[in-house]
Amino acid sequence: MQRRAAPAEDLQGVSARHLERRLRFAAGAAVICVAVLAGLLVGRVYQDFQLAQTGSAALATFRTVLDLSNAVAAERGPANAAMALRVEDAQASAALVAARRTVDQVAMTAGGLVAASVLPGAATTAEATFEVLLERAKARLAVARSEVDRVRELPFEHRTLGDIEGAITAMFHASDMHRELVRWKAAQLARNDPDLASAAQAGRVLAEFRDHAGRVGSNIIAPLALNQAMPMTNLLAARQTIGHISGLWSLFEGMAGGPFRDERLNGLIHETEQVFLREGLGLVETTIGEGRSSGQYSLSAAEFTQRFVATFQPVLQLQRAMLAASEARLAKRRDDALFALLGAVAAALALIGVVILVVLYAERRVFAPLMRARREVIALAGEADASPWTGGAPGEFGGLFDAIDVLRERLRLRDEMTVDLQRQASTDALTGVLNRGGLEAFVARMERDRRRMPVAILILFDVDNFKAVNDRHGHPAGDEVIRHVARRAQELTHGRDLVARFGGDEFAILTEERSVEETAALAETLRRALAAEPVALPDGAGFLSVTASFGVASGARDWRELTTLADNALYAAKAGGRDAVSVAPGPVAHLSRHAGGLNPIDGVA
Repeated sequence: MQRRAAPAEDLQGVSARHLERRLRFAAGAAVICVAVLAGLLVGRVYQDFQLAQTGSAALATFRTVLDLSNAVAAERGPANAAMALRVEDAQASAALVAARRTVDQVAMTAGGLVAASVLPGAATTAEATFEVLLERAKARLAVARSEVDRVRELPFEHRTLGDIEGAITAMFHASDMHRELVRWKAAQLARNDPDLASAAQAGRVLAEFRDHAGRVGSNIIAPLALNQAMPMTNLLAARQTIGHISGLWSLFEGMAGGPFRDERLNGLIHETEQVFLREGLGLVETTIGEGRSSGQYSLSAAEFTQRFVATFQPVLQLQRAMLAASEARLAKRRDDALFALLGAVAAALALIGVVILVVLYAERRVFAPLMRARREVIALAGEADASPWTGGAPGEFGGLFDAIDVLRERLRLRDEMTVDLQRQASTDALTGVLNRGGLEAFVARMERDRRRMPVAILILFDVDNFKAVNDRHGHPAGDEVIRHVARRAQELTHGRDLVARFGGDEFAILTEERSVEETAALAETLRRALAAEPVALPDGAGFLSVTASFGVASGARDWRELTTLADNALYAAKAGGRDAVSVAPGPVAHLSRHAGGLNPIDGVA
C-alpha cells in the first residue's frame, strides 16, 4: 500500500509551532539572563551595604577594645598612688576599687562582643582568637593586681624600691597584653574594610600614646613614693618612654592629615600639645630634676599622680573624637549604600519589566506578522517547511583591546608610583638616608632569622649641643649640619652598612659584617672625621665646628635590647664629656675620647 503524503497545511502548522516554541524559549532565556544580571547588580550593591553595616559594628567593637586598653592604663594611676601611701587612705582605696570595677565592666562588655568585621566563614576562628587574647589579658591583669595588693599590704617601712617597681612592671605587662588586643582588632578592621584602616591605625596609635603617657609617670613613681634619689635606671626608662611618646605623636600627626581632620580635631590636637606634651611632660622633667639633684621632691606621689593624670584628658578626648568622626562617615556610607540598594532593586525590577514588555511587543508586532507572512509564502509556494536559517555576525573587538592596552599602561604606572611611594616612606627627606621607620622595617625582616640578630652591631650617635646650633645659627644651619653628618656616615661606611636617621639629630649605623672592634674603629673614624671638618654655613656665613658622641652595642637577643644597650653607651659617652665613642659591655668595652686612648665605660654615671 502506498503511503499518503502529509498535506501542506499540516507541515506549515508543525513548522510554525516549532518556530514559536523556539522564539518563546529564546525570549524566556533573555528574561532569565536579564534577571540574573540584575540579581548580580543587586547582590553587589547589597554587599556594599552589608560591608558598611558590618563596619559599623566592627568599629563599635574596636571602640570597646580601645576603652578597655585605656581603662587598664588608667588603673595604673590609682594603683601607684595606693602603693605610695604611708597610711591606708579610704579615698585612695576607693579610687583603686572604682578603677578596677571600670576595667572589669568594660572587659565583660568586650567578652560578649562578636567579631563583626570578619568575613563569612572566618567568624569562628576570629572569635576564638579574640577570646584567647582576652583571657590571656585578664589572667595577666589578675597577676598584676595581686602583686599591687601584696605591696599595699606591706608596712610602708618594709616596702622597697624593688617591690614597687615589680608591681609597676606587672601592670606594664598587663597593659601590653591589652594593647595586643587593640593591635589585633585594628589589623582585623583594616583587613576586612580598607576604608577603616586609617581610623583603626590612628586609634591604635593614640591608645599606645595614652599608655606610654602613663608609663612615663610610672617610671619615676617608685623613688618619688619612697622619697629617694632618682636611680639611673628610672631616669633612662623615663627618657626612653618620652622618646616613644615623641615618635608616636609624630606618627599620629602624619595620620591626622586624613579625611577625619576638622576644626574640632585641630583644637583637640593643639590642646594635647599644650596640656600633655608641655605641661604634663614638663611636670615629669621637673620631678626628674628634683630627684637627680637632691632627692627632695616638691610633690608627694599622690599629688604628682593626680596632677599628671589630669593632663591625659585631651588625649582621650582626641581619641573619642576621631572615632566619632569615623563612625559618622561610616553611617553616611551605610545610608548611601542603603539608598543605592533600594535604587538597584527598583532598577532591576524595572529592567525585567521592560524586557518582558519588549518580548511581548516583539512577539505580537514582529514575530507574529513574520510567522503569518511565512505561512502565506509557504502556502503560495506549496512547499514543505524548510529548516530555519541560522547565522551570525563577527563582533568588533578593536575597542576592547585598546582599552586593555590603556589599562595595562595605567597598572604599570601605578606599580611604579607604588614603588616610589614606598621608597619615599622609608627615606628621610632631608638626608636621603633611611628614616627610623625604614630601619625598623629592615630589622623586622632581619629578626625572622635568629642567626642574624646575635651578630648585629648597632652604632647610635648624635650631634653634640645640636640645639645650640639651631638657637644660634638658625634651622637652615641645623639642617646643613644634619646633611653633613649623614653624608660623612655614608661615605665612611662604603655601602657595607645600613645608615639611618633615627630622629632629630640622632643617627644609627647597623652592621652585620664587621666585628665589634671594626665597628668601634668605624665609629672612631667617623667621630674624628666630623671633628676635623667644619660645616659650611648657608649663604657663606662662615664655618661651624661639629662633634658627635657615639654608642656601640652588640650581642643582643632582639632589637629592643640592642637599641637599649646602644642608647646606654651613647649616654655614657655624653656623660664622659661628649665627642667620644662608648662601647657597651661585651667582647670589647671602651670609651674613646678626643684626647686619645680607650677607657672602659663601666661605672660612668
